[in-house]
Amino acid sequence: MTFSVLPQPRAFRVLSDAPVFRLTYLCNLRALPEAADAEADLTAFLEKVFEMDAPIGSGREYLYLNIDRSLPDPEGYRLTVEKNKVTVTGADESGVFWGVQTLKQLLLQGELELPAMEIDDAPRFAHRAFMLDICRHFFTPDAIKRFLDAMALHKLNVLHLHLSDDQGWRVEIYSRLLLAQIGGFRADPAYGGKPYGGFLSKADVADLVAYAAARHIRIVPEIDMPGHSIAAIAAYPFLSCSGKERSVTSRVGIHRDILCAGKESTYEFVFSVLDEICEMFPSGMIHIGGDEVPLQHWTQCPDCQKRIRDLGLADEKALYEAFMRRVAEHLRQRGQRVFAWHNKELSPSFGDEIVLHHWNRPPQTQAPFIDANWLVYYLDHSHGTLPLKTCYAYEPTENGKTPIGLEACLWTEFVATMEKAGFQVFPRLGAFCETAWSIRENKDYDRFLAKLPAYERLLQTLPMTFAGRRAANPNALTRARMALKEWGNWVKGFLRKT
Repeated sequence: MTFSVLPQPRAFRVLSDAPVFRLTYLCNLRALPEAADAEADLTAFLEKVFEMDAPIGSGREYLYLNIDRSLPDPEGYRLTVEKNKVTVTGADESGVFWGVQTLKQLLLQGELELPAMEIDDAPRFAHRAFMLDICRHFFTPDAIKRFLDAMALHKLNVLHLHLSDDQGWRVEIYSRLLLAQIGGFRADPAYGGKPYGGFLSKADVADLVAYAAARHIRIVPEIDMPGHSIAAIAAYPFLSCSGKERSVTSRVGIHRDILCAGKESTYEFVFSVLDEICEMFPSGMIHIGGDEVPLQHWTQCPDCQKRIRDLGLADEKALYEAFMRRVAEHLRQRGQRVFAWHNKELSPSFGDEIVLHHWNRPPQTQAPFIDANWLVYYLDHSHGTLPLKTCYAYEPTENGKTPIGLEACLWTEFVATMEKAGFQVFPRLGAFCETAWSIRENKDYDRFLAKLPAYERLLQTLPMTFAGRRAANPNALTRARMALKEWGNWVKGFLRKT
C-alpha cells in the first residue's frame, strides 16, 4: 500500500512491503508526561475513528511518545516503525504532537497496520497561521473548535481570530459591556431585518484558549482600529469624531466612520479594552488591524486637527501613524508582540515595533512580516478566482524577502455556514500547509494531487466539508462564471442599506 503524509515531511522512507506493526487496544502505549497532549489526542482519534478503547498494555506491540531536546529543529520530530514498535520522538512538546498528527494519517491509511518506515521532519516556518473572521458572520465556539482540530491535522500553530469589525463585535468585555450587547448584533436584510449576531463570552474564550493550547495552537486576537470600528461606535458613539448615534452595519466594504484619534477618551477606551483582551488571551501576541482607514472625518474634526498641531504632525496620515504607534507602545509595555495589516494607502514604516501582515504587495523594508497574500491565501475567494494549483504553486520567498511566517485567511462576508466554510477552505488549506511546513524542494503538485483521496478521508474524520478536485480546479468557463458570481456578491453587499 502507498502511504502519504500532508504536509510532506522533510525525509520519508518506507522500508518494507509488508506490515510489521498493528495497533490494537492491547498495545503498550508509553508516553512521557510532557507528551500528555499528544497521547490524549491520539487516544481520542482512535476512539472516534476506530471505536478503539485506550490501549491497556498487555500485548507485544509498543508505541512510544518521547521527547529528545537534543534534536536540532524546534517543533521537529522523528517517527520510526519497526517490528512491533512505533516511536515518535519530538524535539519538544509541540514536536511530538506534530509527530502524532503524522501517525494518525498513517494509521488511517493503513487501517492500523504499518510497514517499517522512517520519517524525519521539521517545519519550514515557525509561524503557520489560519485567520477566521467571526465578525461578518458569527461562528460558535463549537465551530471554532472544529477549525482548531483541522489546524492541528495541518500542523498549523496560530489561530488569528478576527473579533471586531463594522459588522459585529464578537467578544465580551466586562469593562465595556455594551460592545457585545449592542455591537454584537445587527438588523440584517439577509435575515429579513431580524437581529443577527452573537459573541464569545469570557467563559467561551477561556475554554477556546485551553482547547487550542492542548493542540499546541496559540490564539492571536484581533481588535481592528481605527477603521472597521462601526460596531464599537454603535455601542459607544463618543468614539467617533461626530459622536452621532448609528447602528451596526450589514453593508460590506470600507466605511468612513472611524475612531477619533483626537480625543483622549478614545485612547482610554482602547487601552482598557486591550488590557482586558490581553488578560483573556495569554499568547503574548495581539493584532490591532490598521487597514483600510479613510481619513475624511479626521480632516474635518476639530479634535483631530488640534492633536495634529499639538504633536507637530504633517497631516492626517501622520496622525494615523502616531495613533498606531501609541497603541502598539501601550501593548509592548505589557509584553505583547503587536501585529497589524499592511496599509498600502498610508504606507507606514513601523520597523520592528509592529509586525505587518502583507496582503497586497511585497514589503518595502526588511522588517519582520507575515505573508498573507490575498491573491493566493484569501480562501474566501471562489475556486474560480483562486484555483487549487495557484494556491499550491505560490512561493513566499520571492523578491528576495523571506517572511517570518504565512497566514491563510477566511473572511466571511459571504460565508455564513460551516458547510460553506469547509467548501472554501479545503483542500486549499492543505496546499497552504505544504508551503508553510515543507521545505521548498519537497513541494510537488502532482504528488500533492495524488494525496487528495487520503486527505479527503482525513477531513471526513473531523468532519469537514470540502471541495472536490474538479470544484477546486474548475475549467476556464466555470472559473469565469464563479468569478462573476463572486463580484456580483460584492456589488450586492455594497448596495445594502443597513
